[in-house]
Formats: sequence, structure tokens, C-alpha cells
Amino acid sequence: MDGLRKIPEGLDVKEENIGRRVSAIDDPLCDEHDSYGEHMSSLLLDGLNRLGIEYEHKTASQTYKEGLLTEQIHKILVNSKKIGNKIEELTGQQKFQNVLPYFPVCKNCDRLYTTESFEYIEDEKRLGIDVKILKLVLILSRAVGMKERLMLQKILGSWRGRLNLPLDGKPLTYDLKRMEKTLWTR
Repeated sequence: MDGLRKIPEGLDVKEENIGRRVSAIDDPLCDEHDSYGEHMSSLLLDGLNRLGIEYEHKTASQTYKEGLLTEQIHKILVNSKKIGNKIEELTGQQKFQNVLPYFPVCKNCDRLYTTESFEYIEDEKRLGIDVKILKLVLILSRAVGMKERLMLQKILGSWRGRLNLPLDGKPLTYDLKRMEKTLWTR
């Protein structure tokens, strides 16, 4: 699930949409889709259809709301230190050493990137989030400074970076940064 990080050149998108999920932004390109995210997904799906490729399309919102990745997300969060150490070992990047690799959608402003995950309570499957204003998002929220713990299966969000991890063979691979275009193999 992706948030709008900047307004693409030539698109008529209001600045207040920065940080919102692309699936929650009206389609600025035509009146045929419910959202900007749906419009962009339709381009991919049209190409797959033209090539005769069979797929089952699920949006990130649908995937999270149905809890299809709850167990896989749980495993990643439980093992986040190991994953962070391995990423540093392989790439030299230390950004996953001290943070959980997940941005939840703020329930107050409906934006990504305004919250940070600071803890994961494994036995309760709860994610501790801290509502902050990051330099990427300039829109202020009344909830700044609020900390809470949310049930994992009730959180929409976005992954930091990209992780392609086969977990228990459910779907075969995950591109967690591009879940808006999740394709489940048949």
C-alpha cells in the first residue's frame, strides 16, 4: 500500500492528498475509476489481460482488511531484528536496525508516514505506534504525540523498503512495498 509522496507533474491532485493512500485519492486522470491507485492498477491489469496471463487481483486494502497477510506480517515483525541484521550484513544499510519496517495508516488523519512503529508485542499481536509528523508530510494532525497499541489484523499500512520473502508458500513471493498490485498465483 503506497502513500502519495509528491504530486506527479501534470496531475491535478490537491496538496492535502500528500501522504494519503493512493487508493483513497480520487482518480485525477479520468472518471472511470474510484481512485488514483485503481487507475494505475488498471494499466497493469490491462497489460496482463492483453498478454493472456491468468491472475487473481487483490488490492492492498482488500488484502489487509481480509487479514490475508496477518500471519506473515506477524512473522516479519517477530523477526525484525534478525531481518535488520541480515539486511545490514548484505547491503550495509542500517535503517532496519532500530525501527520496525512498517508504517501504519494514522486513524486520525488517514495518512501514511505520519506514524512510526516503535514496538511489537508478540503474544498479543499488537503493534505500538507513535503518531509523529515526519518531514515528508507537512500536514499537521491533532493527534501528534499520541501513542497507542493496535491489533495487527486491524491495521492498514505500508512497508519500509522492499522485502521479497517466501513465507510458508502463501503466495509464492511478496513485494511488500507494492501490495497495491498484489497478484496471487493460481
